[in-house]
Amino acid sequence: MTKPVRRAGRLALADGGIVLWSLAEGRNGRRWRWNRVGPTGLVEAGLLEIATGGSFARLELATPSGLLTIHPEAGEGRAHGNVVSDQGVTPIRVAWTADHDIGVAGSPVPRLAVAHALRGGVGVGETSARTTVTVDARLALAERRETWTRIGDGRWVVRDTDDPARAEQIVTVDAEGLPPWIESSEPSWALETSADRGS
Repeated sequence: MTKPVRRAGRLALADGGIVLWSLAEGRNGRRWRWNRVGPTGLVEAGLLEIATGGSFARLELATPSGLLTIHPEAGEGRAHGNVVSDQGVTPIRVAWTADHDIGVAGSPVPRLAVAHALRGGVGVGETSARTTVTVDARLALAERRETWTRIGDGRWVVRDTDDPARAEQIVTVDAEGLPPWIESSEPSWALETSADRGS
């Protein structure tokens, strides 16, 4: 039986930002928590839940603009939730299928989750067509069509189908669905020690 992944770490971004994250895997799937800090301070704090089969289950996001929660409803073909801001509460309701993913503009965490989820069904050299609903810093949602092509064991290239001129993204994960820490020299730590587990 594979040991559940329970780790935390830090990831430096190309724009100078820093992401602190944790990932806890259990019977109901995976739960990511993270915050992202930029030159002017905290950009966002988020919680992302992924079901055992790899599908998106829930996103909670806090930015200076407010608070967002969104989750799909089984059998409805919709995802819904709300945004809380200083203007009040705004309901969210968007179409949702098995080919939909959630994204957060500027954050690598949802991309890592998608790469890990696709790993079991997309072989090297194969491509999966996806629709990504991305949340921006203002907590507005935008839907874009993308392709995920697996170019290595844990390496993917993501292309925007709606805007081919947009720069492609490279997403890399290790066998556990985490960034390749040995290559990047970024630190990561176990969430639990043997003493915490009582062993």
